[in-house]
Amino acid sequence: MSQPKSADKPLHEARHREAWQQLYRYVYARVQNREEAEDLTQEAYSRALAGSAKDGLGDGTPSRWYLQTVALNLIRDRWRRHRAHGVEVPLEESLLQRPDDADEADGAVFRAWVKELMARLPEEQRTVLELRMIDGRSRAETARLMRKTEDAVRGLQYRALQALRSLMRQQSEEDSL
Repeated sequence: MSQPKSADKPLHEARHREAWQQLYRYVYARVQNREEAEDLTQEAYSRALAGSAKDGLGDGTPSRWYLQTVALNLIRDRWRRHRAHGVEVPLEESLLQRPDDADEADGAVFRAWVKELMARLPEEQRTVLELRMIDGRSRAETARLMRKTEDAVRGLQYRALQALRSLMRQQSEEDSL
C-alpha cells in the first residue's frame, strides 16, 4: 500500500476516520456494549486493513461492506466461543445467528423458545423487540412507528431485553431442576 501524498493526507485520514466510525456504529448496534464494540471495531478494522488491498477504495481504506463482513464474522466467532464456554452473552449476539451457523433444528428450537418467552412480555416491550431486533428497524423508525421519542424507545428496549433475559434465566433454571 503506497503512502498518500502530503496534500492528500487530510482526505486520507478523514476517510479512515469516517470508515472507522461507521464500523463502530454497525458493531455497537449488534453488541450493545461500548467496550466490546470498541474492541471488535479495532480488531475488525485492523484485519480489514491487512486484507483490503483487493477490496478497498484505492487509498487503503477498506470498503464498508468488507469492514462489516469482517466485523460480523468476529462477532459470530466471539459468540460461539462464549457459547462453548457457557458464558452468558448478550441476547443481541444470539439473534445474529443464522440457521446455517448452527444445526438447523437447534436454531429452530431456540427461535421458538425466544418467541414463546417474548409472548410473555408486555405488548410494548414485545413490539419494540420485534421492530428493533427481528425486523432490524432503526431507533428513529421504531420511535415513529410506536409514536414515541427515540430516548423512550431506547429505554423501553433496554427494559424489554432485561425482562427477556430474566425470563430466559428463569426458564433455564426451571428446566435444570
